[in-house]
Amino acid sequence: MQRIIKLAALGLAISSPVYADFTVDTPIVDKGYADIETTNSFAFDHRNAQNAVHEHRLGFDYAPLQGWLITMEGVEDKEPRDDWRFIGTNIESVVTLTRNDDHWLSSGVRVHYTIGHDRNPGQAEAALLLEKTIGKFTYTANFVFDRETGPERESAVAGALNWRVLYGYEEALNPAIEAYSSVGRANHFAALQDEEHRIGPVLQGKLGRIDYDIGWLFGLTNATADHMLKVNLNYEF
Repeated sequence: MQRIIKLAALGLAISSPVYADFTVDTPIVDKGYADIETTNSFAFDHRNAQNAVHEHRLGFDYAPLQGWLITMEGVEDKEPRDDWRFIGTNIESVVTLTRNDDHWLSSGVRVHYTIGHDRNPGQAEAALLLEKTIGKFTYTANFVFDRETGPERESAVAGALNWRVLYGYEEALNPAIEAYSSVGRANHFAALQDEEHRIGPVLQGKLGRIDYDIGWLFGLTNATADHMLKVNLNYEF
């Protein structure tokens, strides 16, 4: 299960709200891995301004070499009272640096570029991916830094620390806890209640060729939607 494990948050600042990503990435990539993936998030809030903010992504992953994964996907979203709109194309690469089998820690890097559409800014991103398995528990963290590009960009760098703790129960069912946080951009760190912080239970597993990653995240601050449903599915070739 490679791409279904993408992380996102706690501690620095979530990636641009336009391209919010509620998945957690493992640094481990095996040669020949290929899939079609769809990642989806649905926000629910008692305030109209933050209710019904949804995002959908559809793309594919391929690992031509051991330790190197390439991803391409399209992104669309739906703001309150608006229709679905296509907002960007993502191009991404993950490179494995070390594996827990041979080293104390699995590590890797992810580079990512979003080509904005319909006057949306682009986004350049780099992330450090870390993972450690101890017994039946797997701990994963992504340290993410991004900057918008294009004439409508926000000039400052933003960051995010995304993490997950997963219990390896069985291939078809693995419970986990994930957290996502935001503290603003480097030139303007927001007050706690103006930051976005989420945490909640997640279920992951593999059913035949389908990997699933489904979770319910609870907003912890006034700036965060009350609830977020994430539904991510991969079909592995």
